[in-house]
Amino acid sequence: MKIYTRILGIISFLVVLALIVVLVIYTIDEKEWLYSFLLLIPIYSLFHYLIITRLGFFKEEILDKKQGRSLLILSIISFVILIITPLILFQTSLALNKRFAEPIDWGKSITVYEINCDLTTRILDNRIEYIFNAKFGDERKLIKSFNITFYDSFGFYLFGLEIEDWTNIVDKDSKVIGISSKSSRSVYEIKKIYKNIDNYSVSITEY
Repeated sequence: MKIYTRILGIISFLVVLALIVVLVIYTIDEKEWLYSFLLLIPIYSLFHYLIITRLGFFKEEILDKKQGRSLLILSIISFVILIITPLILFQTSLALNKRFAEPIDWGKSITVYEINCDLTTRILDNRIEYIFNAKFGDERKLIKSFNITFYDSFGFYLFGLEIEDWTNIVDKDSKVIGISSKSSRSVYEIKKIYKNIDNYSVSITEY
């Protein structure tokens, strides 16, 4: 039995270390604070076991007052950590969501045929919302779609959007001088990608 408890104690200690490492490197994104909370439950349980059994190397003796007090304090600290950590993760998640919900104006981009484009985006409910406007130059082509490509600071491709639906902008003579599109798209792991966006470009697909 003693050998069994010692082996269990060592294994439990290694599991606790592994769980803590996973918790530290875990990316906070939306509801992942809840996963971290669930992860803390076995950490607390195993840590509590390690305290009581002294990593499994305990002797069958009655704890004195000093040992009992130390055990109580360590148990309380463990429980407090269990409560505080998910709250911190939750607040961090809320702050990230609030930051993502703020609209970002990505400035202008000029395509072929001197089409001047501007783009504003934000993230809501794991979807990227955008407002895209394009003003035509003197040469007008039949455009099937606008293709927006996002890049990081090194110029590497992140993801793209294809815009095929829009509202025409006309002048006083009912001549189409541009388009405007406002919509949203679902992009896989958009929150992880979005923070790396540095610039964008626009191309067109003609009929």
